[in-house]
Amino acid sequence: MNRDEIEARLIAKAQADGAFRERLVANPSGAIADALGEDVPDGVEVVVLQEEPGKFYLVLPADASELSDAELDAVSGGKVDKNSKKPKK
Repeated sequence: MNRDEIEARLIAKAQADGAFRERLVANPSGAIADALGEDVPDGVEVVVLQEEPGKFYLVLPADASELSDAELDAVSGGKVDKNSKKPKK
């Protein structure tokens, strides 16, 4: 699953399940681990923001030159085959 698929799955679950939405806001890493069956990698902090009327959030991506390949893979949810250096899905 790539980052877009993960986000879509979490958002859909949060919209359908109010208790999950509250947990996702209060404890993102725990809620994500339960929903996806995988822990959030160490060193990755998840921040959940809820939009409000009259408020718009613009999320800028990290400067890719500041992250290692391993950090980029951890954040994007990709896995790299060390032999081919190509992301696995």
